[in-house]
Amino acid sequence: MTVDRLAVTEDEPRAASGTHHRRGRRQDHGVTFPELFAMPVTVSLTTAARAFGFSTTTAYKLVHQQAFPCEVIRPSWAYRVPTMGLMAALGLREVPVRLSDVETGMEFSAEFE
Repeated sequence: MTVDRLAVTEDEPRAASGTHHRRGRRQDHGVTFPELFAMPVTVSLTTAARAFGFSTTTAYKLVHQQAFPCEVIRPSWAYRVPTMGLMAALGLREVPVRLSDVETGMEFSAEFE
């Protein structure tokens, strides 16, 4: 099992996109932490389903049963999931700050002094 992905259930070779095909069906391996923290204010229901590790079909079923693990809104014809609600449902309350990010920021800002 790889640690850098959410909702990964097994170690398997992946294509560059993080997915691979088996018997004509697309298999998704979740969302990496950098992908999760780079998401916009809302994400599609498909993206939220990937983060939880289930299919889009299951996501729509849960929405219709009002049982999706976090808030789902429908501002237009498409369902959207607020990213902060998604992160909270995944148990991620805050965006982590890594020492390497701080060091990179310091190096970048030093260029302007």
